[in-house]
Amino acid sequence: VAVLLAAVVVAMAVPRIAGPSWRVIAMPNQMRLMEGRPVQWESETMFRTMKAMVTDLPNEALYPPTFGFSTDEYRAIIPIFTASVLATVVGSLYWGSMLADLSWWWGGAVCTVALLGRLGVSRGVAVMAGMLTAVSPLGVAYVGSGNLHAASSLSLPIFATAIWDALFVAHPRPLLVGMRVGILLFAASLTYTYQWVLIPTFALVIAVQSRT
Repeated sequence: VAVLLAAVVVAMAVPRIAGPSWRVIAMPNQMRLMEGRPVQWESETMFRTMKAMVTDLPNEALYPPTFGFSTDEYRAIIPIFTASVLATVVGSLYWGSMLADLSWWWGGAVCTVALLGRLGVSRGVAVMAGMLTAVSPLGVAYVGSGNLHAASSLSLPIFATAIWDALFVAHPRPLLVGMRVGILLFAASLTYTYQWVLIPTFALVIAVQSRT
């Protein structure tokens, strides 16, 4: 299933990355070039931080060294770090960003299947849900933009699965459960995933589970 979902994600992403960007047509005044490829203007903050991580230098001469890493990027620092590691491997900030989007997108699809399996949903339905995640507009629309929104958006099922496991799969002392969930919610906030969506969702899940 993981291989199938990877193939679907790549099939959905390749036309967006290899072909002309729809943003060039829809928002030409909001585009810039990164390594000769068009990316959305917002990606400037991402690439600047990535280059600071990779080379310890600011992204452009316009920015002094103190701006190589900004507190504004903490909201998505985990996807940015992922992209920086991949950029180091492939030798390209642009392709490191694209691979980070694909990796988190694929992980979100796989974790959708895993989470539904834990909820008792049939295997076929869980795989169909994973396929829907793999073709999600959250991934298709954002991949290739350079702003890592695909990675951030599709991280939600990854953290939802991890929190479910922390609450219901392992049963250590309540203090450890609380610490694990707190760490996961904090990490979710560093991927631009809105942890305020996860908190009431799992509060409801816990309430339902306690009555069954």
